[in-house]
Amino acid sequence: MDHFWRWFLNAVIYGIFSRTFTYNDRRVVDGGVDAVALGTIGSGRWLSFIQTAFLQLNLLFMVLVLAGVGIYLLMGR
Repeated sequence: MDHFWRWFLNAVIYGIFSRTFTYNDRRVVDGGVDAVALGTIGSGRWLSFIQTAFLQLNLLFMVLVLAGVGIYLLMGR
């Protein structure tokens, strides 16, 4: 009887269930975390390109907004 239970544990429990759960963990859980990490890396690279590429445009927009607020305050009084 002990030999049967040892075979049953090795073949069914450890062989089928453990292999299925390990596959699920590696493909679904780790795959989802890896996809989020790759998305974060990609968006960070894209945002850093946007930040450095349009620095002059950002400064121009800031100066125009400040000039508009200044004109608004001068004309309002």
